[in-house]
This record gives sequence, structure tokens and C-alpha cells, in this order.
Amino acid sequence: MLHWVAMRVAAGGTPVLPLSERYVGLPALLSERSRYIREWVRVFYATLFIEEDRQFIDFMFQERHYRLTRARLATLLGVKIAEEPHFVHYQAYGSTVPPRRPHESHVPSDEEISVLFQQPFLPGTPRTPDRLTHVAHSIHLALRKSLLFRIGYNEGITALQQWLLLYIMTGRDFDLVDFFICELEDVILDGMTVHRRHPFAHLICWILAQLSQNEHMDELEHSRTHFSFYSPATPRDGRRGSRGQRRAHQILDERVLAEGQSCR
Repeated sequence: MLHWVAMRVAAGGTPVLPLSERYVGLPALLSERSRYIREWVRVFYATLFIEEDRQFIDFMFQERHYRLTRARLATLLGVKIAEEPHFVHYQAYGSTVPPRRPHESHVPSDEEISVLFQQPFLPGTPRTPDRLTHVAHSIHLALRKSLLFRIGYNEGITALQQWLLLYIMTGRDFDLVDFFICELEDVILDGMTVHRRHPFAHLICWILAQLSQNEHMDELEHSRTHFSFYSPATPRDGRRGSRGQRRAHQILDERVLAEGQSCR
């Protein structure tokens, strides 16, 4: 869950909420839907079927079969499908059959991606998180905790992360429903590993609770399981980027020196 004030501080005072407000319904998905019920999520993934062209999904909930079209999913998520949407996963992986992550990916050009990085950004410059601008770095870390949840591989930025970050930072339209379905697709075909703990659990439960005229909304609202707010590091935080690495080495050197003096 994202806290917009904390995000603004992490971005060096630059408001980041307007970046998500360009996409109808996205701010609420990132900051207001926190509760989930583990059993609902388990059954959902165990019974989930995704149509080949991602036009609908099938699943079981409370011993009943449901089929939700893209339009119905958009309504339940509270988002809007753009008239000429772009598919972020297609940009990164083309027509690769899921699971997509193990396959070759395509990244934005140096010219396109340069707006996200500190200047000068020359061709061939490493695309690492510590080179991002304050705002881009804050958004990147926030996306890893929300819309594109990932654990591990902190030293780099994947092709999918680059495309998503570029779209949000530049305000380009993209299909949120297709993005959501693609992520679900990769989860069920790649497996729920330690890198994806209860992926999209809060969004899945928000969808399920609205079925049958909000029949189970009260149960969800009283659930004690929820995602906590993400606390981003501020620009002056010693744990952040190369400064954090230098501080870690400093602490280590101080400990070695202290141990050496105590042995005298």
C-alpha cells in the first residue's frame, strides 16, 4: 500500500500522486485496497483459467463458477480501458507464451528511457536503480511493492519494470486490465514462489467481495489480514543507493577498528 505523503517526501518534495491520477482508478488500487482473505486467494489461483487472448477469466468462488470479461474486470477494479491502449507486457516480451520472465525481453531505447535517469545519460549507460532520478527511483520502488510486486534483484531494472516506469512517468496510456491479467497468467504458469507472496491478493479479494451484489464485502472489511503501508527511504536516507553502500562500508570499517582496539 502506498502513502502519498511519504512518497512525496521520498521523491524530494515532488508530488507523485498526479502521476497515478492520470489513470482512472489507479490511486485507489494502490492506496485504498489493503485487506485480503488467504483462503479466497488460494481457491482463486487454484481454479483460475485465462482465455488464450485474455478476453475473460474463469474461476471458482464460494463453490460457484464465475466468468469475468475484460469489461467486467475493469468495472470491478474501478479502472477504465483506454480506446487505444498499449500492452506493457507485449512491449517487454512480444508474443512470447507465458510464463514470460524466463524468455528474451525487449527494453526501451536509450533515447526513450533517458528521461528517467540522471543526466548525462549516454548510450550504453547502465540502467541501474541508483542512476534513476529521485522521482523515478521512488516510483520504481513503489511499483515493486504494489502494481508490479517483486522481491529480489534489487541491483537492476527488468525490461517490464522499465516499460511500466516509463509509461507512468510520461503519462502514456496502457491497458491496466491486460496488465493485471498478464500478471495473473504468469503467476499460475510460473508458480507462486517466494518472490510472489499472495500476488495481488488485495485486488483479487476486492473483486470477489463485489460479486453477487457485494454479498461478501462485509467479510472482507472485517478481515484481519492486510498489507501495510510501504515506507520509502528519503533522499537523505543512508540506506539509499550508493550512499547506503558507502555507509555500510563505513560501519564495517568502524567495527573492524573497534574490534582491533579492544584486542590491544
